[in-house]
Amino acid sequence: MRPRRKGKPLQTNSVSIDGLDVRYWTQGSGSPLLLIHGLGEFMESWQYVIDDLSRHATVYALDLPGHGCSEKPPHDCSIEYYVRFILAFMDTFGISRAGLAGHSMGCPVCVSLAADYPERIEKIILVDPGGFEKRVSVGYRLATVPLLGNILLAPPAFINHTTVKRGMRRQFLDVSAVPDDWIQAAVK
Repeated sequence: MRPRRKGKPLQTNSVSIDGLDVRYWTQGSGSPLLLIHGLGEFMESWQYVIDDLSRHATVYALDLPGHGCSEKPPHDCSIEYYVRFILAFMDTFGISRAGLAGHSMGCPVCVSLAADYPERIEKIILVDPGGFEKRVSVGYRLATVPLLGNILLAPPAFINHTTVKRGMRRQFLDVSAVPDDWIQAAVK
């Protein structure tokens, strides 16, 4: 059975943070909860849980710089960079303290932010943490090689409907359950 969003369509917004155009969704009311996606993911990764979460919190789902439709910074991204970016995002919206939910690579971002700035974080939720292992897959290692990583990750050279669906085999038990619109969002 394919997942379906329950609520009304989400309003896509953008904001400039540190000179980068960043895409985000916000929905709900209550204490802020920021949803931090994983490596190679985008805010649509959270589309099937945002309605339920927004019943209890003001939820912000965003494309990290260099992901989804957010601009890529002129330098390499690191966990430390994303921690500073999330703080700037919070400051932009006047959020003094928030909960964080991270998926995969978003987990070390959340843990680092909570460790370095505990006064800014109410709670963290870790979903299938990544980035804590000593062993890194060959694909991820190749993507970090200067120039080669840019070629491998440059749409549409290698990122198309077929390659995205193939890549999702590692992330989903049944890749046929992944909605086509989600795959299309990854190809953008």
